[in-house]
Amino acid sequence: MKKNKNLLVRNISNYFTLLSSTSTLLCCALPAFLSIFVGGMVVSSYISLFPWLIPLSKYKSILFIGTGLLLLINGIILFIKKSCPIDKKKECESATKRSNLIYIVAVIFYTVGILFSFIIPFLMEFSEGD
Repeated sequence: MKKNKNLLVRNISNYFTLLSSTSTLLCCALPAFLSIFVGGMVVSSYISLFPWLIPLSKYKSILFIGTGLLLLINGIILFIKKSCPIDKKKECESATKRSNLIYIVAVIFYTVGILFSFIIPFLMEFSEGD
């Protein structure tokens, strides 16, 4: 029973982390990416389709800090060695691989979000100062 509870906690934390990193991608990284590579008209269409992104982008620093903490906690939970029960070893290994994949995708989303929300704007502002 305890093994199933641990697996449930890992799966819930994985999906919650993926959801939060996806929100950072949608609110902050995707509009910045679109405005840099496609243009402002696409971003205005994107915002008109999803108007709830404007309040999210106002609090992007808090959103990124919260998501980073969730990723850190999930990484700790995920990479603590847990033994699989012998009778369900195949299912456990499959779930572990899926959890690792979800975590990697979440970290990639988070990294892209950080890049387009903080690093690229800083570099553009820094280069305009010359």
